[in-house]
Amino acid sequence: MAGGPFVVSIVRVPARGGLVPAARSIPRLPAYDIGTGRAHAGGIDMAEEEKDPCIRCGHQPDKTDQYCVRCGAPLVNKCTKKKSPLHKGCSKVNRSDAAFCASCGSPTVFRQAGLL
Repeated sequence: MAGGPFVVSIVRVPARGGLVPAARSIPRLPAYDIGTGRAHAGGIDMAEEEKDPCIRCGHQPDKTDQYCVRCGAPLVNKCTKKKSPLHKGCSKVNRSDAAFCASCGSPTVFRQAGLL
C-alpha cells in the first residue's frame, strides 16, 4: 500500500516455500495512560507540549494563553456556538485550519475573526 500507514514487504522463505511478511513499519502512536488520563509520545508528556504559534502573527504563546499577547488573535479554534436551523452550535475545539465546526457545522472562532 503505497502512501498508507503500513509498509509490508513479502519475501519467500526457502525452507517452507511460503510467503511471509519480511518487515512491517508501524507508526508510533502516543501511549495513553488511563490512570492519569494523559498521552505520552516518546517519553514526552503531550499535555505539557507548547501550543501552536499564533495563526495571525506567528508569536509562540504560553501554555495558559487563550489570546495572542502580541496581536490579540484567539489561539484556540473553537466553535462559535451559533445556533441556526441547520446547526446546533457547540463548543468543540477544531483544527486550526477549520472554518466550520467539524461537529455541528457552525462557523469557528478563527473564521469569525477573519483569520481563515
